[in-house]
Amino acid sequence: MKPFIFTAMAMALALLSGCSSTSKYGHGDIVVGKVAIFRHKSSKMYKLECTECHDKLFITVKIHEKHDMEQLMAGDSCGTCHNGNRAFSVHGNCKACHRKNA
Repeated sequence: MKPFIFTAMAMALALLSGCSSTSKYGHGDIVVGKVAIFRHKSSKMYKLECTECHDKLFITVKIHEKHDMEQLMAGDSCGTCHNGNRAFSVHGNCKACHRKNA
C-alpha cells in the first residue's frame, strides 16, 4: 500500500507543478518488463505533452508492465500511437524499444 501512496503522491505533484518543469525530459528512462526501454527524452523531442500519454494510456509502470506485444500490435498501450501513422510502428521495429541490455 505504501508504494501505491508514494507513486500517487509523486504523480500528483508532477501534474500539479507541470510535468515539463519537474524534469527536462519527464522522469528519465523506464525499463518495461526488463526487456524494453522507454526514453521520456524521445517524447519531448517530438514536442509531446505529458498529458498525451498520462493518465490516458499510462498510470504507473506497474500497470503498464501488464501489457504484452499482442496488445501493442492491436493498438493498445504504446501501440495507440506506434501504429506507423503517428509514430513508428511496433511491427518490425523491435530494436527501437527492445535493447540487448535493457
